[in-house]
Amino acid sequence: TLIFFYVFYPFHYEEGGISADAVFDAQIARNILLGDGLGWQATLQPPFHAILTSAVYPLTGSILIGGVLISKLMWWLLPIPVYILAREMFGTKIGLISAILVFLHPHFSFSSGMMEPTVTYPALLMLGFCFAWLAFSKESIFYSVMGGLFFAFAYLSRAEGLLIFIFSLASISLVVINEFLSKRYSYKKLLVLLVLLASFILFSFPYLFFLKETYGKIVLSPKSTYVQIWMKWRIYKDNDLGEQGNPELWGLSKNGKLMWQEPKGLSDLAGYLMSHPRKSWEVYKNNFIMQMPWRVGNNSGQWLYPRVYPWYFVIPALFWVTVSLRRRMDWEKTIFLLSPFAILFVLPVFTEGWWKYLLPYSPFLIIFAVAGLNSLCERFKWSYLLPAFTVIIVIYSLWAVKASPLVKHGDRSVVARGSMLEEQRKAGQWAQKRFKGTPNYMISWSKLAYYLNGRWTAMPVTTYEGMVWYARNNRVDYLVFETGGKGESEEIARVFENAPDLEVADVYQNSTNSYGIIFFRLRSNT
Repeated sequence: TLIFFYVFYPFHYEEGGISADAVFDAQIARNILLGDGLGWQATLQPPFHAILTSAVYPLTGSILIGGVLISKLMWWLLPIPVYILAREMFGTKIGLISAILVFLHPHFSFSSGMMEPTVTYPALLMLGFCFAWLAFSKESIFYSVMGGLFFAFAYLSRAEGLLIFIFSLASISLVVINEFLSKRYSYKKLLVLLVLLASFILFSFPYLFFLKETYGKIVLSPKSTYVQIWMKWRIYKDNDLGEQGNPELWGLSKNGKLMWQEPKGLSDLAGYLMSHPRKSWEVYKNNFIMQMPWRVGNNSGQWLYPRVYPWYFVIPALFWVTVSLRRRMDWEKTIFLLSPFAILFVLPVFTEGWWKYLLPYSPFLIIFAVAGLNSLCERFKWSYLLPAFTVIIVIYSLWAVKASPLVKHGDRSVVARGSMLEEQRKAGQWAQKRFKGTPNYMISWSKLAYYLNGRWTAMPVTTYEGMVWYARNNRVDYLVFETGGKGESEEIARVFENAPDLEVADVYQNSTNSYGIIFFRLRSNT
């Protein structure tokens, strides 16, 4: 089995370098290892994947490899709760086939090479659903506690896990209410429901307390303010300020915080959407359509992959859902497994149907699809249909992964992710030798922040005075500016030549004069 993993699914992202989003996870892990706590990065990215990464660091000696290892372990773990959940609901055959198809889903295999919670989140989410169903069906308090634990871990991996937990809790509540109305109620099931909720709150509390201490008020979604500002540019096209250099995101507030660190709530979101309701509706409608199986876009080396919600899963899944709800056959199971898809009505407010946001809920779709195909087999006595379907999808999935443009045929190596990434890696190694230890670098969001291997303070988009104040307030050792080459580095140095607070510490320049970095330090720190 391990040979199979190595041949078909190499650690492609470790060789190709870190992704932009993973820089935050990597820095949280580094903060923990340095004894600095979670750091400001955990107010933007939930920290559970990073916590696991820091735990395996002694085994790997590399944060990046450790993060990829966690993703791999979660990918191998994912089929287990899928199998148990599908088996408990529909039988062993459906459980086994669902687990195989989920494991070989090209998007999961691809994402398992990333140092991001792209696989960690759905694996923990499936464990939460698995234990919640076992708790409810067997009226078990122990399973209820475990369900709350893994739902909490899922939330601590990706913030939308909170919404999914609420949706699942609502689906179970519907069943409990129905039983009370039909006088088939069980007080044990009501207790299971309450324990599930209490367990989730208990295990989420340390992170909620961390957010409360950071923001000064109760905040449930750490990225809510960031997303609300970001979507104005990316989704609603209100400005062309971009993301990393956007003063509405990375500027300084009156309180001396980064703009996205000033908490916004649902009232702020509603106020923005209602300020131009016609436009908001058009954007929502278009984004909702982008989630449809024939519209979901692939990127990041997955152009040859099937859609994350392919029609050959969607059609049999819809068949099962329609039949079960119409005949009230296993409707409790259907409502429970359908509950995560309520997120499809929330995502269009913020996103355009990106595969990363849809991937975590594909295991539920696959379970429905296999159940639907099995029902067709039994109804029409097409005994060959389900085995044939399984074999075809397995072959197709394996081909899609091997045909990915990220993987070279024959040598299992990875196509280089660009000269810039390689330059950042070299520059980071140079800086580690030049400055020693783990200095506190103030730098804009960049992959270089990871390769510097130090502490990281965000570079604010503000005035010179604001930048210097923020650097002093955060005890920054070096202010880092990436440049397009020697000429640009010299120009930046000239601009700050007579600055009273800064002096050039050193300049990195590559051999081709196409990339450079200038390091400043605060004069008072000399």
